[in-house]
Amino acid sequence: MPRMGGLELLAAIKGPSEWAAVPAVMITTEGGESKVAEAVRLGAAGYVWKPFTADQIKEKLVGLESRQCHYERREFDREFPTRFGR
Repeated sequence: MPRMGGLELLAAIKGPSEWAAVPAVMITTEGGESKVAEAVRLGAAGYVWKPFTADQIKEKLVGLESRQCHYERREFDREFPTRFGR
């Protein structure tokens, strides 16, 4: 990207902003364990290397959706008894 790198952008949107709760998937030509670890530390929900296929992107997004549904269900199960006295 011309003005900032992907990790810089990720840090900006995952910091205190209205975008912080939106899952971010890094799509990049750069790999390596240190880059992936930094992206995860900054809040990336996934990492895909170029070149990629549509199936790889679909698989990553379906996985994110599944994780989000699981997380929301877990939060509901945790909060429900407290809110409704059960």
